[in-house]
Amino acid sequence: MKAFRADLHVHTVLSPCADIEMQPPLIVSTALDRGIQILSITDHNATGNIAAVQKAADGTGLTILPGMELQTAEEVHCLCIFDTLEQAHALQAIVDRLLPPLANRPDYFGDQLYVDENGDFLGREERLLLSSVRLSISEACHHVHRLGGLFIPAHVDPRARRPESLRPAEPPGFRPRRSAGGRAGGLSPQHPRPGQSQISTNCILSPAAQR
Repeated sequence: MKAFRADLHVHTVLSPCADIEMQPPLIVSTALDRGIQILSITDHNATGNIAAVQKAADGTGLTILPGMELQTAEEVHCLCIFDTLEQAHALQAIVDRLLPPLANRPDYFGDQLYVDENGDFLGREERLLLSSVRLSISEACHHVHRLGGLFIPAHVDPRARRPESLRPAEPPGFRPRRSAGGRAGGLSPQHPRPGQSQISTNCILSPAAQR
């Protein structure tokens, strides 16, 4: 079995939590410098910059998987990863209908920018993307599987971004590993370093796993 080095949780400048450096050409060059072969672009409740990153990676050998970090009604962050842009856009259509109509406050939450493959500015997303979509985790999982994608709870810390009813029991003496400042590092300061993914393979929920 061939092994691949991958980071399946990467934001662009469309996510308000991302640094301004998280633009397509810099994402691609950083991944290549670190020996990464597969990235999934998973902006918060959004897919608008995936095509730009794919264009920036064209001809480099780096595979860009379309994705989204969907925030469910329980405030659980879940990675939704697909083979094609069409699948990701179909999920986006569902999210657009169920995302609360709240305006973003760039001074407080951060900017939400659309860019092209060169990182040039195209526009702003005015809706606040850091909101819970009106889908339960079960409903979100159903939609992603129906579209042929993978559905992966995003954060390994069982005490973070998860309601009490969904938190697993922790063994005695359990201590989550944290980086300096309480964050995980990575391509974005708020996400893991490539090759040090937050994703546990035990958390992957695929249609085959449910049969």
